[in-house]
Amino acid sequence: MVKNKSLKKILPQSETTIKRQIMEYLELKGCLVFRLPAGIKSKKIRGCPLGSPDLMAITKTGAAIFIEVKTDKGKLSEVQKKMHEELENRMCQVIVARCLEDVREI
Repeated sequence: MVKNKSLKKILPQSETTIKRQIMEYLELKGCLVFRLPAGIKSKKIRGCPLGSPDLMAITKTGAAIFIEVKTDKGKLSEVQKKMHEELENRMCQVIVARCLEDVREI
């Protein structure tokens, strides 16, 4: 654990930390936010299809926005790219967020 606050600013954030920040921010803005359990491999439980974004936010106006959270160095897999294309073909908004700033316009 980093005790020096100046060092904490330079360390890269984990995907989990970015995801939590985004969820909290969007909830404060009045969005409904859901974590999507993509790729669960179980015969009894069916999760979201492989490649599904990490989060779905529904705005106060009813718009559904899908958010894939990545770190600065994180890359989309081919399956994720195909899913994003499929969602966009269905007129859904998809955002790849690497930090909280990437969702400020929602």
